[in-house]
Amino acid sequence: MPGATRRSRPIPTWVRSESWPTPTPQRSDADAIVVLTEWAQFRMLDWMKVAKVMRTPVVVDTRNLLDSEVLRRSGIAYTSLGRGLDTWSGMPDSV
Repeated sequence: MPGATRRSRPIPTWVRSESWPTPTPQRSDADAIVVLTEWAQFRMLDWMKVAKVMRTPVVVDTRNLLDSEVLRRSGIAYTSLGRGLDTWSGMPDSV
């Protein structure tokens, strides 16, 4: 990943977060991925693989970078900012 981790602000202590050297989650207990950049690496992910390694496959796309249908077909609950309301968010009840 580009040097964003060097320039980022500290994460509040009440937020449990992790970052990885690649965009693909490295652990199976991830509850969500929040896309905060427009890096092309996120567009090219194998979302089926990502969904399989996440405990709760949820993606929040703050940049409107991703194709919602691709993620939903991969079994990922997807939401984005600024696109208006969806008739089906796919978000699980527990989120």
